[in-house]
Amino acid sequence: MVKKLYGLGYTGEEIRILYTFIDYVLALPDELEEDFMQNMREFEDSQEKHYVTSAERIGIKKGLEQGLEQGLEQGLEKGKWEGQKEILNLLLINKFGQVPAVYLTKIRDATPEKIQEWCKKTLTANNINELFD
Repeated sequence: MVKKLYGLGYTGEEIRILYTFIDYVLALPDELEEDFMQNMREFEDSQEKHYVTSAERIGIKKGLEQGLEQGLEQGLEKGKWEGQKEILNLLLINKFGQVPAVYLTKIRDATPEKIQEWCKKTLTANNINELFD
């Protein structure tokens, strides 16, 4: 029926609305639903039309929103961590001058907790070696 509707010139949106109604009124058993969706994907790929139900669109939208939110949170956390590393580097340069490469590597690979610990120790350390022992 969906193929026939495409053939009659119905738009994808019109077909999705009709499919949503039919899906609500007549639920297919799981194995038939899977066969139907597979057949539709193959048909639409051959027609260069993509059949996406409203439920799928809602799921896609929610997935994108969750991914964006999670990515933003991770980006903010990473930015905060990188900022802490930069602050530590500035503290070390201001207090001790040049920072040896071995310590820069340790800072680059350190956890946020370790960075915070080193920042605090910088305030009372007499030399840079005390921080990283």
